Amino acid sequence: MKIIPLTKQYKKQWDKIVYESNESWFFHFYDWGMFINQEILGNKLLSFLIEDNKQILGIFPLFLKRQKIFPFVVMKILSSGFGTGGLALINGLGEQHVRKIQKFTFDYIDSLAKQYKADLLEINLPPLSPANLPPMNKKINPLIFYGLKDNSTATYLIDLQNNSYEELWKKMETRSRTAIRKAEQSNITIEKVGTIDDIREYYDLHCQTYKRTGVAPHPFLYFETIFKKGWANMFFARYDKRIIAAVNVAAFKTGAVYWTSASDYRYSSLGANNLLQWHAIRWAKEQGYKWYDSGEAWLDTNNPKLAGLTRFKGSFGGELFPFYKGEKIYNTYKLQILGLLRNIKHFIKNFLH
Repeated sequence: MKIIPLTKQYKKQWDKIVYESNESWFFHFYDWGMFINQEILGNKLLSFLIEDNKQILGIFPLFLKRQKIFPFVVMKILSSGFGTGGLALINGLGEQHVRKIQKFTFDYIDSLAKQYKADLLEINLPPLSPANLPPMNKKINPLIFYGLKDNSTATYLIDLQNNSYEELWKKMETRSRTAIRKAEQSNITIEKVGTIDDIREYYDLHCQTYKRTGVAPHPFLYFETIFKKGWANMFFARYDKRIIAAVNVAAFKTGAVYWTSASDYRYSSLGANNLLQWHAIRWAKEQGYKWYDSGEAWLDTNNPKLAGLTRFKGSFGGELFPFYKGEKIYNTYKLQILGLLRNIKHFIKNFLH
């Protein structure tokens, strides 16, 4: 068995597995790793292919990122990158062969962690890959068999294939349907983003939204790239000739996901965000997708923002499915220091207030 570091010459073979493997999804694509994770976000590319008997059997998107937690504490994290990832093997391999490849793969990742002095390994598996959807979905996080701690959350998946538009409407919570009706009665209209000038307007809303929530916005090049490559399906909500909200949907294989959104807070009471989601759900069904992922859920959080997002995502009638995540700590000492610093920061914040 052999590891082949990913280079441009393997793009065709890599993407062939992305299209065909039951374990892969959109964020596995070669271009996503190269353009988004490496060039725009600055993560070091460590992705690789697995070869056995001169045949490429699998791929693993992997990146090394440096994350400044405190001014003097930098975490070196091996991860599946921005998006989801994990090992994707060709279909039809026997169980024993799969286990052998998986062990070989994670042993190699451990060697990379040692080489680059990584503190942590983080892997997020794609909820919309066929392997994680019925009827193939697993009942247990497969990452735990390779020394990773189970950090799974959940996500709301809406079954588009077995529900009519009327049934999808009825399965939404009453408050969401009420908000949609209010938006329609306010004459809010939905339109698809179609030009680079539209992307600039989307970006203005994005920056407003992130500034309001205290998070650094993505660079404009990120949105320009995903639009020009045809990865983004963006929709605007317009009120009185003004764009007041937007949603961005990624779609691949049998599923579509609520990817990003932005809004003008001054119009939040009009229900535009709910109307956009309802439009995106219907759009996904019209396009022939079987599942709509309305987003990750944090069910036990004390964070009001995350709790509010979870309630919003859950209001569209989806069923909770596992969002498998795994973590492996390589530098326990640094993690302990980080935990101590966070406790001190939390104590000081509470003391001053």
